[in-house]
Amino acid sequence: MNDATPLPAAPASPNAAAKLGLWVLMAVITVLFLQFIQAYAVRQGSPDWLRPPEPTLLRWNTLALLLASAALQSAVMLPRGKTALLLGGVFGCIFLAGQLGAWQQLHAQGYLVAGNPANSFFYLLTGMHGVHVLGGLLTWGWLLARARRGLDVALEARLCARYWHFLLLIWLLLYAVLFWIAPATLQAICGSR
Repeated sequence: MNDATPLPAAPASPNAAAKLGLWVLMAVITVLFLQFIQAYAVRQGSPDWLRPPEPTLLRWNTLALLLASAALQSAVMLPRGKTALLLGGVFGCIFLAGQLGAWQQLHAQGYLVAGNPANSFFYLLTGMHGVHVLGGLLTWGWLLARARRGLDVALEARLCARYWHFLLLIWLLLYAVLFWIAPATLQAICGSR
């Protein structure tokens, strides 16, 4: 008997679904930040644009985020490395606290949110990134609780580390846009000239 009925598809593994979900989330976040950067580049050409000074604390914050990413990668490579997992979150918290400190530094110098469009974009871009770091910290906390109960968290640790690497890349891009890339160069890259 020649039955042409197709066999039912095998269900997708939860691992594949989780990995795909993370990739989709990171794609959406990437588009969000690229749209903000595009708007930043367009608005940069305005006569009322006055870029705020770079708070020196941001360099230390960048180091903290780099160390968070490295610690979480170590937790993946050493599955029983709860210390590395713990350090990843601690450095993430240090990054967020440092970002608030940088905001306070700028505020004390008179660079208020409503002071000019460049200030507004600085607070918007760094604030949006901070919200995503906070989301990563919430996931990290859940992961740490599961690891402390002795549950297998290998997949979750890999996904968490991947998300933190992504947050580090987004931060480096934002840092470059805010302080390192010349306005004319950014406008040329974004096609806003």
